[in-house]
Amino acid sequence: MNWDRFVHHSNRFMKIANWLNDGWCRKMINDDVGGMMLVKSVIQADKGQESGGGGEPSEANSEMESNQTHMNRSFIKFEYHIVYSVAYEVPVLYFTAYHPGEG
Repeated sequence: MNWDRFVHHSNRFMKIANWLNDGWCRKMINDDVGGMMLVKSVIQADKGQESGGGGEPSEANSEMESNQTHMNRSFIKFEYHIVYSVAYEVPVLYFTAYHPGEG
């Protein structure tokens, strides 16, 4: 697939995504071939986290730190990127999931 065809299909994809209100957006990096990507971010509750944090902290300060860590980990941010690989001339989907607030 060449770059012009990728741009054409990206435009069609964005029309459908906008009609569905699906949260995808187009990001222009530069005007070069491969200088555009489609991005979607979703924040979702982490259903796998236990409410206790794994144990009883021995001090009140540790308990506050544990609760803060638990709050940061109670959500997961999913990011999807569709980019054009200039080397292989194909679209590529990248997927990342992480807890916001962790470095």
